Amino acid sequence: MNTNLKLTASKLLYFVLAISAYLSGLVLSNFSFLTQIMPIWLPAGVALVGCYLWGWRFVPAVFICSIALNVSINDELIFIDLLSLKGASTFLIAFGSSLQAFVGGYIMKRWLGNPIAQPATRKLICFIVGVGVVVNLIAANIGVAALTYFNDDYVLNSYWVNMTYWWLGDSIGVLLATPFLLSLISFSDQEKFPKNVRLINLLATSVLFLGVLSLTNFFINYADKNSQKLITKEIKVIESSLYARLNNNLLQLQTLANFIQNNTLALNSFHEFAHEIIENNPTIHALSWNPLISQRQKPQEEAELQRIYQKPLKISGEPILPKDPIVYVKYIVPKSGNEKAIGYNVYSNVERKKTIEKAKNSYYPQATPIIQLVQITSKQPAFLLFMPVFDVSDKNETPTAKQLKGFATGVFLVNTILHETFGVNNKQLFHFLLFEEGVPHSFAKNVDDDVTKNIMHTLRFENSGQTWLLNLSRNQQYLKREQSHSLFLLFIFQFCLVICIITMLLLMNNRHLVLNNRVHHRTISLHKAMEKAEQANQAKSRFLAIISHEIRTPLNSVVGFSQMAKQSSEQLEIKEYINKIEISSDILLNLVNDILDFSKIEAGKLQLSEQTFDMHRSLLRVASIFETLAMNKGLQWQLDDQLPANIRFIGDHVRIEQVLVNLCSNAIKFTGKGSVVLKAIVNINGDNALITVTVTDTGIGISQINQKKLFTLFTQADDSTSRTYGGTGLGLAISRELSQLMGGDVTIVSEEGEGSTFTFTASLKVSEHNIAKSTSTTVRNFPHLKVLVAEDNRINQALIKTILRKHQIEPVVVDNGQLAVEALMRESFDLVLMDCQMPVLDGYEATKQIRAIDTYKHLPILALTADVNAESVEYAKQVGFTEHLTKPINVERLLACFTKISDDIASRNI
Repeated sequence: MNTNLKLTASKLLYFVLAISAYLSGLVLSNFSFLTQIMPIWLPAGVALVGCYLWGWRFVPAVFICSIALNVSINDELIFIDLLSLKGASTFLIAFGSSLQAFVGGYIMKRWLGNPIAQPATRKLICFIVGVGVVVNLIAANIGVAALTYFNDDYVLNSYWVNMTYWWLGDSIGVLLATPFLLSLISFSDQEKFPKNVRLINLLATSVLFLGVLSLTNFFINYADKNSQKLITKEIKVIESSLYARLNNNLLQLQTLANFIQNNTLALNSFHEFAHEIIENNPTIHALSWNPLISQRQKPQEEAELQRIYQKPLKISGEPILPKDPIVYVKYIVPKSGNEKAIGYNVYSNVERKKTIEKAKNSYYPQATPIIQLVQITSKQPAFLLFMPVFDVSDKNETPTAKQLKGFATGVFLVNTILHETFGVNNKQLFHFLLFEEGVPHSFAKNVDDDVTKNIMHTLRFENSGQTWLLNLSRNQQYLKREQSHSLFLLFIFQFCLVICIITMLLLMNNRHLVLNNRVHHRTISLHKAMEKAEQANQAKSRFLAIISHEIRTPLNSVVGFSQMAKQSSEQLEIKEYINKIEISSDILLNLVNDILDFSKIEAGKLQLSEQTFDMHRSLLRVASIFETLAMNKGLQWQLDDQLPANIRFIGDHVRIEQVLVNLCSNAIKFTGKGSVVLKAIVNINGDNALITVTVTDTGIGISQINQKKLFTLFTQADDSTSRTYGGTGLGLAISRELSQLMGGDVTIVSEEGEGSTFTFTASLKVSEHNIAKSTSTTVRNFPHLKVLVAEDNRINQALIKTILRKHQIEPVVVDNGQLAVEALMRESFDLVLMDCQMPVLDGYEATKQIRAIDTYKHLPILALTADVNAESVEYAKQVGFTEHLTKPINVERLLACFTKISDDIASRNI
């Protein structure tokens, strides 16, 4: 019984919502200011709530309701028309409304939930922005597109304006109706929706709805009244302007007639005077002088025409009656295009004869009916105006005895007159038809046919004997467009106001839910953050334990073998101990470099150099390091260099070799049998190259789970790996960071027990020049070089002396930069080896002081320092160091600098 009651209530609610959508739309249609576009469209909100509650089952109700509303609102549409193209727009509008309601309801049902009971602020904002605003673009676009295509009242250039208003109306309707209806429907749910909260929802949305509707109605009525005042005013302006244009035409022609009447007329003088009139009045197409003669004067006048124009001309046009006089075109301006009119007897045309007769009898100018000019190929209405010209040579004649000499004639363009009369704005504001009285067809218009809807005014004009009727009607599309522009800011304001108020209302409704949910989520986040911090702390603790072990191991070798070498007297045995000390020192140096690289990466200060280098040499250097190690483990080592032979790149080859050493070291370390293959290829695109180096081994492999943490600092694949194989967990992480700085990456493909393939990529520039060939490796001695060494550490002093004396150099050694400057003041040197960090005066300041001495501006000064970062190198160059050499001392590089300096000295002495 309870289930049946719920089912009945659901069906009743379904029916009530469908009827509410129809009735609310019917009432709101009275507030429309554009056809089928409402300022507030509540049916969109009702349809959304229905689809939220019943899903696709409510779509048919939305579709039927939309069709019924369109038929009820549109007086010209009946149900029979729905089966024709005329009803296509109605079906499309219904489809758009149904699709919009379904999409919005699905989003709410699937992701967002009930907006008045939503504890998540993000979802509440998503409802307002997504469902309340964005989704409503569906019906707006489909509906306006349908009306634009099928309804003549909608034009394409107003598409976006109409769509925006439709969209705003739907959005306001959704934002107002949805919280109102959901508060009303959930009225029985006392726990989630207290009675006072629901009442506030209902009251606030109702007041907001009435306020927006009243404000909209007020401004629409105000805009309509302003439009009516504007139309009444502009009709008077049009009437006055057209009369002014016609009177101006009479005045211009009268001016020409007075000129002819009071001057001895010649071709040049007529042309000059007529040209000036035409230039100042664009409505005049042509001006002419048409003398009145009898038929017996015809030969004499023809001879006059031939004399004037210097070519055989005849008076054309046979008189209608034998006794008719001749009124022919003697002069015409402009002449170009009107040559055929010269000599034409205008009295031979019936309509023009009637007009001339009226002018002869009334002594007033007379206009012809609308004509089509023979000189103009396109359809352009015009009329001729004949102004009588009299002979006033006899000053004593009475006015009734004046003799008619002919007619000053003007050809006037109707479209130009109307263009100046209406202007651009009034042409858009009005549809007009211009008729001659008694003629059923218009001769000028700005509509497609002679039937104009809603003729609101007819103006009557007398044009020198011709009566014109001007029918005016409002251009509804133009008025709607202007009205929509004027109300646009109002609707945007209302739209923003509704969004703000509804947002605040929903946020206040659900504040306790939001706060509770936020506390819950923050508690979980805090717990996760503590777990991550603990994991990071444990990782760093493990790292410290590993790194201390990794440092102590080679350090133990260095100390142990040093002691053994000290106790031994066998040269070969001591040499073997020293070799092992050197290997352990390299391992220790690599560890220190990794730690320094890690600190730079964390600080974001790791920088790459840009130098031209030979990738082939880098590959060979890496191969030479690991080939022996692979052989010692019984592994097969292979270098597959597929790079072009003569290509050079620009980049940081030291860092590239560092990455390759890390990858190859891991491959050798984790491979017990089989092979390790180092392969290099390149993809060149113009000046850019993508180098790809793969290191493939047949070692232990890595599981998919452990691959995810392989490139994380302080971690290895698993704890057993570090115990079995050693390592700090920094190498791969640093390698990936370096590769990404080079525009590439380090990736892995591996299966546990099947081996691994590490792929290193780097984006480099291709060098246009070859790098300099390496210098000879032959050991050289430099007994002629006089060297000053500034070093504060006694052991380092001894080491440098040993290195230099081995190459027959006896250096002068001082303990700080100040002593180095003083030594240079006492005697000259060929070069200076300068430590940068010293007491009293450091190497940087000492170099500055040396460079300030003119004698030593070009003295070679080599920085010998443990400062290896890019900033230190750059600063050393700025203060004046010639070269930057790092500690521990690279003897080969030091000797290369000596060789270059020695060669420079030798070349200067030649």
